[in-house]
Amino acid sequence: EMIPASMWRGKPLSFAPLPLRGFTVRSALSVIALRRPVMFRDLFAAGLRNREAIERAAIQVEHIDGPILLVSGGDDHVWPAAEMSEAIVARLKQRAFGHPVEHRNYPHAGHVLRYPYLPTTVRRSQNRHLRNARFSFGGNAPANAEAQSDSWSHTIAFLRSYL
Repeated sequence: EMIPASMWRGKPLSFAPLPLRGFTVRSALSVIALRRPVMFRDLFAAGLRNREAIERAAIQVEHIDGPILLVSGGDDHVWPAAEMSEAIVARLKQRAFGHPVEHRNYPHAGHVLRYPYLPTTVRRSQNRHLRNARFSFGGNAPANAEAQSDSWSHTIAFLRSYL
């Protein structure tokens, strides 16, 4: 049984199911035999191919009453953040969204983008509950550092412009 990730007023929100079976087999081979970290990006990308489920589960971002800033890493190994952000931008354009929309994409940055001057050398994690499987976040240290610094200054400027 699929468990929804989000609830609204006690009811599950529509969601696109993820094709776990094939992913689990491929990941097990990669993790056990090749000693590679798990990259969830491919799982989410496969889920995004289910167009009917995606349309049913789409968040109606066009109802947001204000400017939108999206920040993504193009080498995100957790999910296809850049592609999902571009889908949001396209949806807003298609529906003639009346507020400014900005997508800051950093092609070589990974999933963990925080505020600047924090260490960027950790790009993997281990989960002791899953036999110490390693998970990859993607990116590289210099690209993540640059993205953190640049996105922070753009976020501050964005907020100053619209608040």
